[in-house]
Amino acid sequence: MWPLIPSHPTGEVLCDLATRRATGAVRSPTGCFYLYQGEVYCAESPASTGLEQLLTASGRVSPARWKEAVQAAGPSFQVGHHLLECGWLTQGELELSQSCTVIDAALFALPFPPDAAEFTPGVTHWLGVIRPIPVAAIIRAVQHCAAKLSQFHAWASADRTPVIAAYPPPYMVTYRQRELLAHADGRHTPPELAQMLGRSAFETILATRRLAARGLVQLPNEPPTAYSSLPGLPRRLPGSTLAEQSQPGVSDVTTWQPSIPAAQSCSNPDVALLVRLRTALEEHL
Repeated sequence: MWPLIPSHPTGEVLCDLATRRATGAVRSPTGCFYLYQGEVYCAESPASTGLEQLLTASGRVSPARWKEAVQAAGPSFQVGHHLLECGWLTQGELELSQSCTVIDAALFALPFPPDAAEFTPGVTHWLGVIRPIPVAAIIRAVQHCAAKLSQFHAWASADRTPVIAAYPPPYMVTYRQRELLAHADGRHTPPELAQMLGRSAFETILATRRLAARGLVQLPNEPPTAYSSLPGLPRRLPGSTLAEQSQPGVSDVTTWQPSIPAAQSCSNPDVALLVRLRTALEEHL
């Protein structure tokens, strides 16, 4: 099971190591951070998208080239520099991708329970030191991500549950949203979809929550919402009219009901208003 995303992530253990300018790895059940002179240059978590998945699934580096780099430079902890020397990535691409994976992993790994964290000095990651990030900057970035997710906390149940897309998807979705909906088949959670597509787990979870708020994603085996179970409220099928749905054989078609938690529990007033408007419109279609 994926670790929960903390609402107010902190990093007392990392801050202490940063003060001591420690070099090594600190591990806990939620993830691992690699430090060089008190700054983080690599981070890992089971729920986040790693650098290999980010680069190979997106097509930036082929799996064969990645395997070659790991085999050639992994024992010397210089995989990142090998990718640069071979011209497979630019310095900017590698630094940006690595920073993304660090923040992505930190979102799930923080906070470290002090009694569960174990620091091993001198441990080096096989990728090598690319561009270390100050601990304070990581905590600020993670808190910013958590604040964005909290705007859609009413749909947080979609984070660790296989999701199903609404079909057919509407035209007013972005390319990334459409690709996400195309792979939301009820077998994969948002973090798993992120790893499949080579995307940030944070961005995928946030996109899934937004889609769920719009009724474009539902959770498997979810009971229908209160308004959908009321008698006498016909539900419009995409591309059809009420007259067409009243034809024999058409009215028996079962459509999924969008996942709509109580709008009052949403901290974002704009989202709560949109949910209420959509509910009212659906009741009159």
